[in-house]
Amino acid sequence: MIIEPERSGKTISDVCIEFAVSRDTWYKWKRRYDTFGLNGLKNQSRKPHRIEQKKVTEELEKIILELGLNHRFGPKRIKYRLKRKYGVSLGTKTIYNLLKRHNLNVLSIKLKRKYKRFEMKHPNELVQMDTKGPFYLKASRAKHYFIHAMDDCSRKVVSKWCNRRTTEEALLVLKEWVRLHGKPMKLMHDGGKEFTSIKFENFLILNGIKNKQIPKGYPQEQGKVEAYNKIVIAEFLQVEEIID
Repeated sequence: MIIEPERSGKTISDVCIEFAVSRDTWYKWKRRYDTFGLNGLKNQSRKPHRIEQKKVTEELEKIILELGLNHRFGPKRIKYRLKRKYGVSLGTKTIYNLLKRHNLNVLSIKLKRKYKRFEMKHPNELVQMDTKGPFYLKASRAKHYFIHAMDDCSRKVVSKWCNRRTTEEALLVLKEWVRLHGKPMKLMHDGGKEFTSIKFENFLILNGIKNKQIPKGYPQEQGKVEAYNKIVIAEFLQVEEIID
């Protein structure tokens, strides 16, 4: 391709079109060929010939360590602070390696969340509701669910096996609870669609039942009913094969 214009008399533009390369690429390869011959056309490393090493002074190192130790800043935040306050530009990797040498790349103390167990003193102060499923019975494609209502104090339970996860099914469980044990003062649930519908919330309002939805990501707040789910599944597995 480099000698094609001289060999065939074609213009450089025609040669570039024929070989599907740009004129800049042709001239780059031509310069390499003129300087180094055929060896100049071999693939070359893209690594820079000279890399300037940015030195971290002792004073700058103290600043970085102070930000990492006392302020708990990570490499990115330290980088922005150095640039904004001190006019110094350092790479995130450089700052990370410096912190790592002093064992400051991770927090030295791992905080563990402590959960306080709670339990109501009287029945019907708090009832927890939850839905478990879907389950698929052996040789069946139909969905099945368990809907539970459990008293936080007495551990009494009303449970229903149903084919749909709906507000109507959840209300049947709650109404059965009211019929057997009376109205609870407060109802706790995980925010499932069957518990957050307007119809369900209106039932709670009309019956003077406080509505409490647990935050997302904190299933331990409904630990009692979650434990009951495990018991039900374990017992049910003895008589019927199900797939969770």
